[in-house]
Amino acid sequence: MATSTHLGLRHALVLPQSSSTRVVSSSGLSLCKEFAPVKLKCRGVVRSARGGVVKAVVTVENYVAEKSLGEITKGDFPILDQEVNGYKLVYLDNAATSQKPESVLKALRDYYGGYNANVHRGVHALSAKATDEYEAARKKIADFIKAPTDREIVFTRNASEAINLVAYTWGLTNLKEGDEIILSVAEHHSNIVPWQLVAQKTGAVLRFVELTSEETLDLEQLKGFLNERTKLVSTFHVSNVLGAINPIADIVKWAHAVGAKVLVDACQSVPHMPVDVQALGADFLVASSHKMCGPTGMGFLWGKSEVLESMPPFLGKDCYYLPQTTREFHFCRRYSLVACYDETKIGYFIA
Repeated sequence: MATSTHLGLRHALVLPQSSSTRVVSSSGLSLCKEFAPVKLKCRGVVRSARGGVVKAVVTVENYVAEKSLGEITKGDFPILDQEVNGYKLVYLDNAATSQKPESVLKALRDYYGGYNANVHRGVHALSAKATDEYEAARKKIADFIKAPTDREIVFTRNASEAINLVAYTWGLTNLKEGDEIILSVAEHHSNIVPWQLVAQKTGAVLRFVELTSEETLDLEQLKGFLNERTKLVSTFHVSNVLGAINPIADIVKWAHAVGAKVLVDACQSVPHMPVDVQALGADFLVASSHKMCGPTGMGFLWGKSEVLESMPPFLGKDCYYLPQTTREFHFCRRYSLVACYDETKIGYFIA
């Protein structure tokens, strides 16, 4: 028995025990995954207009009977070795937070045991190594979501902070009384509360799109809400409760037609399906590491360069620029300050 992924849940697909090509079906969206020793190579996915039955043409190689993806990868997660109430632990709360494989735990041990240091704050070997790894991670994220440049990746503590960053920088700068923010009733609270607070401060109005009887976003109502007062549409890509998938590219097209920006909560989509920010066309996208087998306390904001550059700083600055005439830096080390100089500015950083 091999498996496909349906929004993070496994649906069994009974396949013949031979190397061949078959058409397999599942309700919802089937995402073909390639893994060993069972290899499923996706050759095409077809979804009905209503998002119902999906047919995926899959080539099966080295098929191993009675092996699921979970069985194959379970050994990578040390936490699953334990028993709870006399039974082997079965963890099903991955939509909230995922467990960490040994490769992630090893990477954390390697950092704290081998090159723990401040990034971009030193010239010694440990700091240089930490900085290189830090920036390499930024590049990996950019490549993973197909961002045009890693300069568009902003590290945050989680997706909630990423949304708050947009709300308190772009939002407070660009929203005024009477402007409208469109959300849905199915949003994670982290994509509601920041906009409630911004609306209180600016006088902007929140409009909530309802769900259809099939528990998907009412797209007709959404299109009806869009008007010249709409400044932002902030919504999920994949619902953490319902598993519904929003047609983000279409929503972006409709929103941009009235001059509105679009923020995408991709916490549930980035771990489970290909995400291409350039194809989606949104202005912002957020996700969290801990929902994709990564460490807690790590997330990111992706934003279009021109939008990010127009936003004011968030949470204050750690860099202060002194007048160009200032040349006295003998006090810096005494006060734990590191002097810096470039062709245009002289300043200091709080160490």
